[in-house]
Amino acid sequence: MNSLLRLGLALFLGFVSIAHAQPRDRDHGPGRRARVVLYSEADFHGSSIVLYPGDRIQDFATRSFDDGAAANDRISSVLIEGAVEFVGYSDSRYRGDSLRMTESASNLSNVPGPNHRGNWNDMISSATVVSLRGERRDRWPGGTGHGEVRGPRVELYSEAGYQGSRIVLTAGDRIRNLADVGFEDNSEANDRISSIKIVGNLSLTAYEDGDYRGSELQLNESVINLAYRQGRGGSRSWNDSISSIVVRRGDDHPMDRPAAETIVRRAYRDVLGRDPDPSGLATYCRMVREEGWTEEQVRNALKASEEYRKTHGHGR
Repeated sequence: MNSLLRLGLALFLGFVSIAHAQPRDRDHGPGRRARVVLYSEADFHGSSIVLYPGDRIQDFATRSFDDGAAANDRISSVLIEGAVEFVGYSDSRYRGDSLRMTESASNLSNVPGPNHRGNWNDMISSATVVSLRGERRDRWPGGTGHGEVRGPRVELYSEAGYQGSRIVLTAGDRIRNLADVGFEDNSEANDRISSIKIVGNLSLTAYEDGDYRGSELQLNESVINLAYRQGRGGSRSWNDSISSIVVRRGDDHPMDRPAAETIVRRAYRDVLGRDPDPSGLATYCRMVREEGWTEEQVRNALKASEEYRKTHGHGR
């Protein structure tokens, strides 16, 4: 009898042990959804956050790991399961440098930073997750995929009259290059926008080139056919001419270009003792207007330049 009791107890404890050994996450096992797991430590250890296609975190400062620990600038490894792309940004609101991943990284210290400066460990402040096949809900920050967004939004259409393929954006969304994203039906979006519907108190700035460059079009109301909206000098229309976009609240207007140029010129004269060249002027004006750089940030960037180091005795 004692032998039978001992055997029964052993079997029971073995069952309990096996049950507790199983992952508690309902998405483990056969048929689980594609997902991304972010960890606070290398080798997929430490605190974690689980994200799914369509998820986006505008600012990790407002989001904690599952155990309540702070998550901003604390991601050290990324586990990718299924056909998804993870896009991490160095700044909040999907700004700054970006890191695109379709495969896991056990240690972000081994992933070179922008222009091979530093690395991506503890560098991520906002992120999106993009599905690369059937589950797809997002191919852009803020995109709605197959769902519907209610409230203020901007709808980009591939055809005039608000017809054809569509992308939906909301306040704060930015697309640095439409060549990197697609419409909801996965079709190409770059240079294929023909009408824009603005719902609510929003404004949109569209650029003819990627990276917020080239001529720009500012809108705070819908345009049913961009073929009738002329570009600078009236030489061409804006139909099928948009490559990057920024969406803002209607009362959040970008700094005008003359004001941005004044900031950049003053920084150049004070730091480098000269006026900016056309390329430098364009680059830093864009950073001030679209990335929200302050004059101090422009000055710091100039002080980090090779020209400054050479003229101030810090060259090699």
